[in-house]
Amino acid sequence: MSLRLELFKILRVYASLMPLRGVTFPDHLGFSVVHDFLLENILSNPHFLQYPPSEQYQLAFWKWAIRNLENMTKNQDVEIDPQIYEHYLTLLPSSGLAPGTMRDQVCPRDLTFQKPPSPSYITHYWRPKADASPIEECISLDSFETVTLLESRTTIESGTTGMRTWLASFVLCEFFTRNLDLIRGKRILELGAGIGFLGTILVRLQQVFSIETPDHAIWLTDVNDNVLKRCQENLQMPCNMTSTSDINYRFLDWSHAVDNDRIAPLKSLLTNEIDASLIVGADIIFDPSLIPALTAVLRLALQPGHKRSPKVAIIAATVRNEDTLAQFVGTVQRDSLHIQELPLVTQDASFIQDVDKDVENVKIFLITL
Repeated sequence: MSLRLELFKILRVYASLMPLRGVTFPDHLGFSVVHDFLLENILSNPHFLQYPPSEQYQLAFWKWAIRNLENMTKNQDVEIDPQIYEHYLTLLPSSGLAPGTMRDQVCPRDLTFQKPPSPSYITHYWRPKADASPIEECISLDSFETVTLLESRTTIESGTTGMRTWLASFVLCEFFTRNLDLIRGKRILELGAGIGFLGTILVRLQQVFSIETPDHAIWLTDVNDNVLKRCQENLQMPCNMTSTSDINYRFLDWSHAVDNDRIAPLKSLLTNEIDASLIVGADIIFDPSLIPALTAVLRLALQPGHKRSPKVAIIAATVRNEDTLAQFVGTVQRDSLHIQELPLVTQDASFIQDVDKDVENVKIFLITL
């Protein structure tokens, strides 16, 4: 199935819950083309019926879509399918229905919503770089893969920031799709896996590009049991191609690396059982108090294991506080680890299109013994 580029962009916006500000409605394509796309590829899409965006987002999206469709109907003998209006009305709070015409009810201008954003399914369209070609004016959906996650829409949920995907994860995924040799056939350890976005992409890239290297494996770790449970549930969703993969999910507390009573079991886990040749982490440098423990974990994980393969850590960090980042770099260097910043390429990005952020605030570091 193929879509015009303008329509594919709207599909990605809806699937990944992107803000609608700045999104151009493609009215130049004509009412029938846009209307039928919204009806068939958004409203009646089997994937979105099973894994829908949050109702709050759908409400905003369909209000935006209906307003633009109604502008297109002016001076034309065309009508919006009642299914679109009916779906919109099901999204309105019962107290939000105002008396009057259908249009009065569909697009009231004085509705305010105080309810906090609810967890939502979020779907990202992406292509492994080795299979990708420049995006044309007509997009074949068969050339894209999707990853769907259930995640929080608030900064903190249940006392943790780990229930949502953060900017550095998108940037690091982009980096690995451009540097497949770093992950091909490798044993990978992710620190602070969160709800599994980076892990999902790494597993899928391993599936596609490590067929001839059966020793590849991946461990997704986190310190929060609820986050780790959500991570596993996300990767095991039937819609994700990782659902049948053999993935290791492990509780890992960095503080054990600076605790003399607990360091021995952690060292055994990292160097003997996991023995990862690639250690990754995204947006895990945010709390200055955790930096000594994080650095200690990296030093342990980089120690030679029984396989004696070279080991590297690649960490992506969003720079929210220059002092925190400087503390991390300084601590790494004082622990006699080598650290260097890697170049960031954003041209023709696959994942970065799904975030409404300044990616230049993200830095990627290579760390070795």
